[in-house]
Amino acid sequence: MAASASGNVARTVLIVEDEPAVRALLTMVLQAESYHVETADDGQEALRQIQHQKPDAMILDLMLPKLDGRTVVKTLGQDAQAEHIPIITISAGQRFENVGEQGVKAFLSKPFDLDTLLVVLDEVLTQEPL
Repeated sequence: MAASASGNVARTVLIVEDEPAVRALLTMVLQAESYHVETADDGQEALRQIQHQKPDAMILDLMLPKLDGRTVVKTLGQDAQAEHIPIITISAGQRFENVGEQGVKAFLSKPFDLDTLLVVLDEVLTQEPL
């Protein structure tokens, strides 16, 4: 597995995924790479959590109950306190064409390779904010 960019400081990643098995796998992999992981199982919960603690990055499923991932991206893009959060969108059935807009740094199609996810996460965490 790829090394995380976190060094000695644990970076916080918010995983927004409604499938419990996928959420658990991503949590386990990221924690093994020394990331601090927060999770949400729908878009509303993700936005609630972000109001209390801003993650260093977010892995966001596009197909979610209550609020879908596209709505979450749009909402965060309108929030000056949260618009800087780098977002990696993931989906099995949808494609996110607007990479580079409103904080979206990458799109991965499910199923994706975990090593690729770690490389992409490392890259978005080391990019300078716009």
